[in-house]
Amino acid sequence: MDLLVDVKEGPTGNFSLGAGYSSGDGFLFNASVAEKNLLGRGHGLNGSFSIGSKRQDFVVGFTDPYVYDTRIAMGVDAYNTKREFNDFDEKKLGFGVNTSYPLRYLRFPFLSRAKDQTLGSDEFADDRAPTMWDYMRGGVGYEFTRDNIAGISSNSSDAIKNEAGTTLTSSVTPNISYDSRDHFFSPTEGTKSGLSVKFAGLGGDTRFIKSDLNARWHYPLLKDPNWGGSYVLALGGSLGYGIGLNDGSSSGSDLPLFERYFIGGINSVRGFSDRSLGPRVRNCTTTTVGSGLGNTKCTFGDLLGGDKAAVVNAELLFPIAEQYGLRGVAFFDLGNSFGVSCSTTPGTLTSDGTTTTITKTDCANTGFKLSDMRKSVGAGARWLSPFGPLRVEIGFPLNKMPGDEASMLGFSIGSQP
Repeated sequence: MDLLVDVKEGPTGNFSLGAGYSSGDGFLFNASVAEKNLLGRGHGLNGSFSIGSKRQDFVVGFTDPYVYDTRIAMGVDAYNTKREFNDFDEKKLGFGVNTSYPLRYLRFPFLSRAKDQTLGSDEFADDRAPTMWDYMRGGVGYEFTRDNIAGISSNSSDAIKNEAGTTLTSSVTPNISYDSRDHFFSPTEGTKSGLSVKFAGLGGDTRFIKSDLNARWHYPLLKDPNWGGSYVLALGGSLGYGIGLNDGSSSGSDLPLFERYFIGGINSVRGFSDRSLGPRVRNCTTTTVGSGLGNTKCTFGDLLGGDKAAVVNAELLFPIAEQYGLRGVAFFDLGNSFGVSCSTTPGTLTSDGTTTTITKTDCANTGFKLSDMRKSVGAGARWLSPFGPLRVEIGFPLNKMPGDEASMLGFSIGSQP
């Protein structure tokens, strides 16, 4: 049978306005415009901006899902961002180029899908069971950024003040990802994981290696409409490790301040304030009267961030009104960042004849210790609303230490767990 079909393409562009709030970024207003079939060639072009009380983002991007009719996808981005943290402000201006390739099409002897699919579409249906390679993509990205650290208080420690200024970073990042989830926000089974290694030093001012591994596994415990829907166990976590290759740093770490790990908040260890966990400056004062024994008191100051981090999350997801996209969650979190050490500064000596006071500055949390991992438990709700994913979660710290900042309520619109 010969068929003559007239096809008229639907709209391929969109424009959106939105607003949101998260406990880490505060209020946020955003707008975006995108075209996914530029000039009829299948290319994507998008631009967006976000303006909020603690952050500003301006991003322009271009994507080609099939470079020169191959399965290689490529994206180019340019951005100008600003973040306001408790101890400093960070401005980032730069651009990046990234590529990726589905590993299912690599022709290695150990891949089960070695046959060529020559019947038309490269996604031609067959009855073969999917393998792990069907869910994997590998790629590499290049990034050049200009980072500026400013807005540092005059009361901040020297370890933070010495990080002020502008730094150029040129880096390349190989990466591999795996995603077999059955839903992007409310999965009932499947795994999402990724591994990336960032090499900085191809020009620029900084030299370091930073590797990040993350994974989240979902296992269905019960699927029964008589019990409301799906009950899912989710286990996940992340590991980060950075090595500075510069000749030295006043804070004891060659990893730049804007690349360090700051743990805490709704996306890591809930129940603690956003970016509030990790090594801190410790100010100690020793006072002696006459020839008596010294009395030492220490207080915790600026958060320095770590060059190592570990986070573990265990969650039980259960239905509340699953037909409307509403689910509950009970969780246990464990994590912290480690590894930055401060050089001890010479103490200042004051004396009135009978009383002598010596003040010095050093750093706490200088190495990885399991006893320093912060723990929390809590519960919350997640709703895939018409305005985007919404999360409300309440966490309770189990081992809050001096210097830690607690924040029981976490709220987010638009972010995924």
